[in-house]
Amino acid sequence: MIAVDAKDKVAYTVAEAAQATGVSMSTILRAVHTTGVDKDGHPTFPPPLRAKRKGLGPKAELSINADALQAWHDAWPDA
Repeated sequence: MIAVDAKDKVAYTVAEAAQATGVSMSTILRAVHTTGVDKDGHPTFPPPLRAKRKGLGPKAELSINADALQAWHDAWPDA
């Protein structure tokens, strides 16, 4: 299970999600904004990541559900 620290989290900020998964904040933001396919219909990396906004407007902070983050991480290609 992904966790930033010992306590269980319900939701993560973009920075916490990046730290928990070992990717950059820009990768998390790309995942939040991707549709999952490119213009030719091929899957993209990173895969889509669902997030909620903590308020109104495009600059409101994002909140990423812990289960959604785990599912997103599990969707990565196997090595």
